[in-house]
Formats: sequence, C-alpha cells, structure tokens
Amino acid sequence: LSNLSGSANVDLTFGAATQLALISGVTEAVNRQPFASSTVIEARDSSGNPVDTFSGDVSVSATTGSGVVTGTLTKTATSSPRVTFSDLEIEGDVDSYALTFTSTGLASIAQAVELTHGEAHSLLLQMTTTAKNNEDIPDVVVRVLDEDQNLVTSGTPQITLSGADLTGTLVRNASGGIATFTTLRFVGDVATVKYVTATLASPSITSNQVTVTLSHGDAT
Repeated sequence: LSNLSGSANVDLTFGAATQLALISGVTEAVNRQPFASSTVIEARDSSGNPVDTFSGDVSVSATTGSGVVTGTLTKTATSSPRVTFSDLEIEGDVDSYALTFTSTGLASIAQAVELTHGEAHSLLLQMTTTAKNNEDIPDVVVRVLDEDQNLVTSGTPQITLSGADLTGTLVRNASGGIATFTTLRFVGDVATVKYVTATLASPSITSNQVTVTLSHGDAT
C-alpha cells in the first residue's frame, strides 16, 4: 500500500471571552476636564483574540487616588468586542490614579492616569490678623487654587492686594501658584479695623477677606 497524505484548511475562530484589554486611553488628565481622547476597551479570549460576539457591560471606577471618576461609567457591548468611553474625567486631588475596567466573569484591566491641577478657581489669602501702626507685618501669602483646592502651579498670574491703609508693593506675580508679599505695613487710624482681599484679573477672582485689628505703634 502506498502512503496516503493530505491537508485541509481549518478556520479557527475566537473562544469565549475571558479578559479585558486596553486598546487606547490617556496617561495624563486635567482636573475636572474631559480626557483628551476616548478610552477603548476590548473583550478577548484566553489567547488574546477579540471576541466579536461579546455582549455585556463594562464599567470603570477609580481604584487608587483620592478623587472620583465621572462621566458615563458603564458602557454596553452588543455582539461587539469593544466599548468606548468618550466623556470620562477625574475630579479631586492631584494624584496618581488607577482606573479599573471590569465586566462580570472577565479579568479586569487598569489604566494609570496622572491627574494635574485644573483651572484657577479661587484665591486663598493668608496673613496676620493683628498689626501695629507703621510697622512691617509678617509676609502675606496668596495661593491660586483650582476647584478642588489643588495649587495651580502653571503661569505667573498677577495678584493685587487691596485694603485700607495698607502700604508697600501690593502687586506681585505668582510663581508656582504662590504670590508672597513682603515688607507691608498699615499706616493709618487705629480706631478702625482693616479689611484686606486679594484679586486676580484673569480670570476674575477675589479671595477670602481677612480682618486685621490695628493697634498703635511704639512711641517715637
């Protein structure tokens, strides 16, 4: 008998979905702003093949970091291996975050995102509440903060102090989100309290108001 041999084509298809995979996403985000690009998650079998017939929910949550992820947090696939999250953002402290994507019965996948500060939202004025007439007061510090009290370190915004009888250099530019005013003093009537605020021109922001009680200076 002669040896018989032959060949046949075999079409191999994907298996059952066992895991999620990250197709595209971001590594950095700005506080309270939508991600610069969409995040795409794919259902795959144990060999890494996309499962074209996958149907199910995929959800996202922040599993590390002190803030929260917002937007549409659950997407549903219907006979499709992929879901797209297009409106995600993070709200909270500047921090390193892990966004974890899960689907029932499948191995999850995590996306690392570094959150940076958002836009300037408030000013925090820190200064003494007592002073002596015509004597230098301790340094006055103004911090530029975003909506979640993160220091806004970008740019050199101009900060202006205003208050009755307050003298010295009252306009300074912030550096690293902080403006420090030195060698200021009050020169005026000690019978009235003084109210001090700080303002930012663009965007227009006014700080908290500090009340300063002024007493007489040393006899000269």
